[in-house]
Amino acid sequence: MFLMENTTVVTSRDPQDLLRLLHKVAAISTLLILALSWTGISWVYQRFVISHAEVQAVSISQSIIALERDRLLNFEQAQTKGAQLVLDSAQWVGLDSSLRTFLTPYNILKIKVFSPAGLIIYSTDPAIIGQNNSNNARLAVALSGGNDSQIQTKDEVYDLGNEMRFDVDVVETYVPIRNEQNQVVGSFEIYQDTVLFQDEILAGVLSSISILAGILVTVFSIAYWFLRTAVSRLVLVQNKLQQLATSDGLTGLLNHREIIRLGENEFSRYIRQLEHAHRVPFSVIMADLDDFKQINDRYGHLDGDEVLRMVAFRINQQMRRYSIVGRYGGEEFLVILPEADSSEVSAVAQRICTAVEATPIALANSEVKVTLSLGVATVNGDDKTLEEVMLRADRALYQAKSDGKNRVGYSDALTAE
Repeated sequence: MFLMENTTVVTSRDPQDLLRLLHKVAAISTLLILALSWTGISWVYQRFVISHAEVQAVSISQSIIALERDRLLNFEQAQTKGAQLVLDSAQWVGLDSSLRTFLTPYNILKIKVFSPAGLIIYSTDPAIIGQNNSNNARLAVALSGGNDSQIQTKDEVYDLGNEMRFDVDVVETYVPIRNEQNQVVGSFEIYQDTVLFQDEILAGVLSSISILAGILVTVFSIAYWFLRTAVSRLVLVQNKLQQLATSDGLTGLLNHREIIRLGENEFSRYIRQLEHAHRVPFSVIMADLDDFKQINDRYGHLDGDEVLRMVAFRINQQMRRYSIVGRYGGEEFLVILPEADSSEVSAVAQRICTAVEATPIALANSEVKVTLSLGVATVNGDDKTLEEVMLRADRALYQAKSDGKNRVGYSDALTAE
């Protein structure tokens, strides 16, 4: 299709935009999936840590009761009420030393023992003994017989070695203390250091996300490849359809409908420039092959088609960069020359006329010399539509025919250079 730069139609724009949109959607989807997966997997690991810590806290609390039951439980009332939690100052030193030794291997940072009334009756942090936590909802769960575990970040906490630790993540577990009659007689609060767990969580999450990212990239890459292949084929089909819709199947020039559409677009642009006080020229050439019926009758329609193709090729070779040329119908051609004045259009028409006549066209069994008659018109102040300019060019064309053919005819507003 012979179409100059200022009228190029990019038929692949919509499919390519769709492909770029899908690429963006895939990238955003991947990031969103990875972000949500990070959150979800981290939550799963956190729940695992909490669950594991709670099981360990229950086991530790049971071991403490088994080891220290004589210090923690009063059995004097066991026959009537069941053993009750009790701890006096005389027992505190021995219990404290025993518990610190027992708890050290388990990454326990701190432990508290609560009475049924919510008072702290023992802690590895002696400064808080005697405090009342009766309004603690989580403690209330334990005193009601349940376990309660949460991961907490402590700004500061004393460990079993009485050293201050800062910004420590711990699993804080409340575990009920039960006597031999399975009655709840108090509660432990156990702080377990999760530093090792957090490192394992991070490693696990990173490994999971890396695997998922690899899967997503592979899947989206395969899908993108298939889509790109499909879009490329669609673009080829669309370009072909565009070419079929806008070009003449025989000559490859623009067809009648397309040359008129583009010509009207250029004429509208010319009118807009006038409205902005920009005086620019606009010209049209109508060209008709001389005695084409005789060529068809003498050589046949197949050779006649070849003549049309070669004439179209020679016309197109003489075009300016921003000119538009099309097959107007039959053996007639239309050239639109935006911003070409009378002298320029006259020169282009003369070149076309000479180029077509200069060399005979080789046919299957012979050669034929062909000529063109052309009519040119440059827009004037009376022209309001493209049709009016074309009409004057058409009249000039038929005047050239009348004057002997193989020449350029000029509208009323033009004279031969």
